[in-house]
This record gives sequence, structure tokens and C-alpha cells, in this order.
Amino acid sequence: MSTQNSSSDPLPKRQGKHVTTACLGCRKRKIKCDGISPRCSNCVLYGQECVFQHGVDKRKIAPKERLQALTSYCQQLESLLIANGIDVPPPPPLHVQSVLVDDQAVSSWSVETPLPQSFPPVTPQPDFGISEWQGEGSHHGRNAPFVAGNHLDDGYFYSESSPDVPHADSSNSDLKTTIVPTHSEDTLLDQLSGRMGSLQIAEDGQLRFYGATSNLHILHNGPLSLSRSKFRSPSEQGADLLSGAGVGHFVDESIEDHLLRLYFTWEEPSIHVVDESIFWRERMNCKAAGQVSTLYSEVLTNAMCSVGATLTSRTYPHLPDPLSDFFATRSKLLLELEMDAPTLSTVQSLVILSAVEALLTRDARGWLDSGMAVRLAVDLGLHLDPEPYVQAGLISCEEGMIRKIIWSGVFVHDRMWSLYVGRPVALDDKHITVQFSAEEANPGRVPRYWSPYDDSEAIDLPSMVDSIDELGVWNVKLCGHMTAIRETLYPDGMTGPTNARQLYQFANQMRDKLLGWQRDLPPSLAVNNLDKKAFYLPHVLQLHMQYHTIMIITFRPFFASAKTLPGLTTGEITTGRNHCTNSANFLARLIQTYRRQYSLRRINVQAVHLVFTATLIHVFAACAATDPIRSNSAWKNLEICCQALSELGLAFKSASRALEVIMGIKSDLLRRSKSNVKRQNPWSDGQEAGSAPSKKRRPTNAESDLLQTHQSPQSQGSSDFGFNLSEADPAFNFFDTSYDDFSLETLFWSGYTNLELPHFPPQES
Repeated sequence: MSTQNSSSDPLPKRQGKHVTTACLGCRKRKIKCDGISPRCSNCVLYGQECVFQHGVDKRKIAPKERLQALTSYCQQLESLLIANGIDVPPPPPLHVQSVLVDDQAVSSWSVETPLPQSFPPVTPQPDFGISEWQGEGSHHGRNAPFVAGNHLDDGYFYSESSPDVPHADSSNSDLKTTIVPTHSEDTLLDQLSGRMGSLQIAEDGQLRFYGATSNLHILHNGPLSLSRSKFRSPSEQGADLLSGAGVGHFVDESIEDHLLRLYFTWEEPSIHVVDESIFWRERMNCKAAGQVSTLYSEVLTNAMCSVGATLTSRTYPHLPDPLSDFFATRSKLLLELEMDAPTLSTVQSLVILSAVEALLTRDARGWLDSGMAVRLAVDLGLHLDPEPYVQAGLISCEEGMIRKIIWSGVFVHDRMWSLYVGRPVALDDKHITVQFSAEEANPGRVPRYWSPYDDSEAIDLPSMVDSIDELGVWNVKLCGHMTAIRETLYPDGMTGPTNARQLYQFANQMRDKLLGWQRDLPPSLAVNNLDKKAFYLPHVLQLHMQYHTIMIITFRPFFASAKTLPGLTTGEITTGRNHCTNSANFLARLIQTYRRQYSLRRINVQAVHLVFTATLIHVFAACAATDPIRSNSAWKNLEICCQALSELGLAFKSASRALEVIMGIKSDLLRRSKSNVKRQNPWSDGQEAGSAPSKKRRPTNAESDLLQTHQSPQSQGSSDFGFNLSEADPAFNFFDTSYDDFSLETLFWSGYTNLELPHFPPQES
């Protein structure tokens, strides 16, 4: 045997027939690869490109012996600290307390391995208690039970000591009073009885959040301890899928760049969910080096191009029309593959796709996409404060920042969808622990500048400092009030305050909070309505539109008829209506400013519902207000808003639908107004029947045509909705009360959430 070994030593080592890492084609076909360059024999046989994916393939892990040695070394360090009366550093957060080996194996290893003669200095680890990583900005009340003032024991979140600390000798009486017993049984019981979840590395290699009831929050060795599943990949199967669906067209990179720039200029800043600089960096790396990134995917690119396609007037004959639908279809097809192992970019894609479906008036699909974005964000733990995981080294500082940005976009988008369709939010505020601070926005980063961009690629406007990070924080704060407003003023069931007095008090409390929000805005986000020469960022103008829309929603229930608001004086009702109409007037001014500076051809899609909400107030005030000055102002603002919806309709189908709804309501109100002027007006002193107020604004030609078009013999008779003579107080003479039962109660009290044409009560002949 020895002679054979000695004789075989000088012989060269026989080269293997196959390589250990196959090319992508062989891996897809699950056949062995010989690794011949430039093309392996299998790729030559099948006539396909031979590509080897270099980098980490997630198959090589540290040897078990090295992990055991490291665990033993850490235990010896802790034993030395205990022996010298030094406090053991507090344990890190949940995800770091991993028991890498069985307790018996660890204990036997510790006994057999002698202590080294010297140890490197040990740096104490910081303690991440709830009071530190919850922050001082937590919301109080029933939706935020865990605030800085409510102290919770650290054991509520993790065990009191590391499971790797060896059991102290019971003969040492000094240690008995200071060291908590850490038997393996106690450690297991602490983990089993824990009530808080944590981020864990799932089978696809991504960090995912598992709650205590999932049983997967108990720490394990990462993805190898879970079942290995087969995941589809858009990079491998996407081309065939797109070709089979008829959308596998080649898209030139210059077209993508143009549409992406339109998206980042006009759509992204208002609801910040994608960091532009990081996206361009990851896109370049993935395309140039063939890398895989959690912050870039073709799903995300096509979703953003779909929005950009609505903002361009260019045509591309070689691509299907409509262009926005083409890119949206590509994104949704690739999304189906990516959902097997979703990443951070998948959340971003779903947020953007939900906006695409909204602008295409596919509300059901958009609502589902928005809900999927929230669910997936929770799956990835984006709703949790990332700081403890950054401090523990599980994620980088950049990823922690990105996770906050993505969650802020998901949060704002979910609240805006709730406002848009009048439905509950997808995640209650009490489950959210991530904190946003205006002082922490854009920390240590160079200032960014915003400049307009359109198809001509040259707009003669100066570049302005972009406050997109600050805007994201203040947008989250603004949307934080929307949940309480919807649940209290527009509940799905009879919950909370039900009488008018309580609702009015709540509305005034919310108004104070909203005014405080506006008052505390930094100068970069403030808007001076009196300065017509000042230039503002488009997303800053839209932020203020959103503020006034929420104010309208807060006081819109008080447009109801007085008989449905018992307990409120006519003065209080008038005050509530004034708050509502004033915000609608301010919103019309903001629309004028936006159109004057940028035109409404390019704006964030959420602006459609903001303009729609204000237009509803103007159309009723124009037709029903008894004060000529108020009525004339409402007609002017109504014209501004209708023109805005018409211009928005060039890009968004939802704007055209909103305009149809407004015109339907307007024609019905004008028809009723024509019928009512033939009756004696109880508010006039001796005014003859059939005569209109002398100072009443005359309708425009378009209004006259609309009135004649919709005029019918039935409308010449008396209306079903008579006057209530008990409401003769001049303070109540805000609107013609003959519209109370029809418009005020039906249209506003129940909340105008139906986007189809309203069902109007029949008229008597």
C-alpha cells in the first residue's frame, strides 16, 4: 500500500469531467456541464448562449467546525468576564441570539477545550430597549400601545440573557445575587413563551418577519434549517413568458431612460417609494455585471415605465398601443414569477402598479395591488423599526434607510387608497413601530436638486433644491390623521360617537391638529398663497392640495341638512361648511398655480381624486348658494377644477370619469334650480315667484346649453324637496335648503365613495 502511494504522488491529479458550477443553460435543464470555454458542449448542442453566473451562489456556507469553534470561544469570553466579576454585555436583539449547536454539544466542547491564555478586548454591545428604538414620536392612544412612556421589561422582547452564557457555579455566593440562572431549559422556555416576532432569514435568503405564533420566530440556523423550495426567476423564464403573451418586444434603453426620468420627475416625489440614485446605481450594476439586486428588477422598471408612458406625448410605432398598458402587462407577467421569492423591489413595484391600475380606472385590481404591497411589506418587516437590526449588523445603514423610504411610500399609498375608495386601511397604526423624524431625513447626504423634464427635455426653469426626503416625512405625518378621520366620521358600522355634537367636536379637534401640521412645516415645504411670483416644487403644491382635501373630508358631513344634525346650532353648521368651502377655494388656487408653472399635463396620479373632491364642493356651492358673491366665486372655481380634470384626462382615464360624474351632478342641480325659481322663495322679501335674484351670476353659454339639453317637462313642476320654514335663521342662509334632502344628505353625509354616476331621486310630474 505504501509503495502504491509513493509511486502515485508525482502523477498529476486527474481533472474532473464536469465543473462544480454549471452554466445557466445547464442549470435550467438540470444537466451536468463540462465547463468548456467559450461554450460548453451542451450549449453547442442546443444552440444557445453559454453564460456562467459568477459570484455567490448561496450554496457554500461556513464549516460546522468553524461555527462551533466560534461559539465556544464566545462562551469562554463570557465565562472569563463572570469569573472576574464583570457584567456580561446585554444580549443583542432577537435575530442575533442564535443557538448554533445543541446545548450538550456546546457544554462538552467547553469542557474539553482549554481556555486560551489571552483574550482580545471585548467591546460591550449597546442595549436596544423599547424606549430607545421606539422613539419619542410614537402616536398615543388606542392605536399606539407601545410608547416611550410605557416601560416594558426587556424580557417582553427577548430573554434576559444570552442562551450561550454558561451556567454559573452554584458555590459562588457572590455571583448568586447578580447572575440570573441561564439553564438551557430556561432559555428554551423563554424562547417558547416569547410574544414578539423577529426578522429571520427565510428559505429564499431574504429577511422576513415571523410573529410568535408562527413558531418560526424561534431562532434557527437560517435558510438551511428550512425546507428548500424551487423558485421561478424572471431572468431565466421571463423572456419566454413575455413572448408567449405577445409583449416580448425589444425596448430600446433610451426609451426606458426617457420614461423613467418622466416618472422620477413628476410621479415619484409626491409618494416617495424609490430612491432615484440607488435605483440608477443598481440598474447599472445588474445590466453591466449580470448581478442580482433586491433593489432592482425588470418588474420595477416596467412598472415605472408604465407611469412614464402616461406622461409622454411621444409615439413609438414598433411598440403596442396604448404604451402604458403595454408596460403594465409586462410588469404584471414578470411579477407573477418574482412573487415566488419577493424582495424589496417587489414592494415598490406593487405600489406603482396599483397607481397604474387606478389611472386606468381598474380600481379593483389597483385596490388588490395596494393591499398586496402592504402585506408583502409586513412580510419583509418594513413596518418595524430597522435601527436595532442595523446596530446588530444584520442589515446595512443604507438598507435601513431604504426600508424606511419604501415603508413611507407604502403607508402613504395605502392611506390615499383608503381615501380614494372609502374603505378601511390595510394595516392598523398600532402594528407599526418604524419612526420617522424630520431631523433624520437625508442625513449626511449631499443636497439634491429638482428640475422639470418633459418630452422636449428642456424647460426654461431654474433647478430647485429638492426636499423630497422632508416631504416624505411630513406626508407620513399628514396621512397619520386620515385613519382616525375615516373611522370616526365615515365608519363602516355604528361605532364610536354617533351624535352630531360629538362628531362636530371631533372635527374641530382634527382641524386643530391639521392646522398645527401646516404651521410646523419647514420653509422648504411652505406655500404662500399671496405670492404669485414664487416658484414651488410640484410635489410641494400637491402636498398642500392633499392637506386641503383632508380638511374638506373632515368637515364635509356638516353639509347635511339641519334636521340630520340635531344638537348643533345654525352658526356651528355654517362654520363647519365655511371650513369646507375655504379649503376647496384654496385648492382651486393651488391648481391655478400648478397649471401656471408646470401645466397639468404631468402630475402625480393621486391629484385626480384631490381635484375631484374639491370640485364636488364647488358644484354644489355654485348651484345652491343663496349668497351671490359666494355663488359667483363657486362658479369660477368650478370652471377651474373642471378644466383641470379635462387636462388631467389626457393622461389619466380616472380624471375623465370624475369629470363625467361632476357634469351629471351639475346638470341635475341646474335642472332643479330652474324648477325652484318658479316658486316663492321664503328668504326673499316680497320677491315675485319665478324671478331670479338680480345679482345672481348668469350662467355661461356652456351652462345654458347643458341646462337646455337636460331640461325635461317633468322638471317644470314642483320639487319633492320643500323648504323647512323653521330654519329661517340668517346664519343658516348659506345654501338653498330645498337641496338639503337631495345633495347635502345624500351626497355628503354618507360619503361620496361611489365613482359611478349617482342615482338621483325621481321627480314628481
